[in-house]
Amino acid sequence: MEWLAGGDQALKSKGRIGRKSALGSEQTDRLAAILKAGAVAAGMPTEVWTLPRVAKVIRTEFGLGYHPGHVSKVLAAMGFSCQRPSRRAVERDEEKIPHWKRYK
Repeated sequence: MEWLAGGDQALKSKGRIGRKSALGSEQTDRLAAILKAGAVAAGMPTEVWTLPRVAKVIRTEFGLGYHPGHVSKVLAAMGFSCQRPSRRAVERDEEKIPHWKRYK
């Protein structure tokens, strides 16, 4: 029915639906700088960023409450992707590995 009233113009996209992000462009730039500086620099005990940790940073820095599950959407919109830390033994000896692979 909209097409009959407004023609092709009426069928064009009205834009993205839903609520706009509470974080503005300056805030997302600042958040990106915080994330790139590292988790320890942001007061976390280790260098691993998790969604709850990023949500905590958003809450403390900007006063905005984001559910950790939604933080992944915010990060994806900023160009970040999910990464899993590699599991390596603390005792790992890089110099002995080639020898071990060759002779064992």
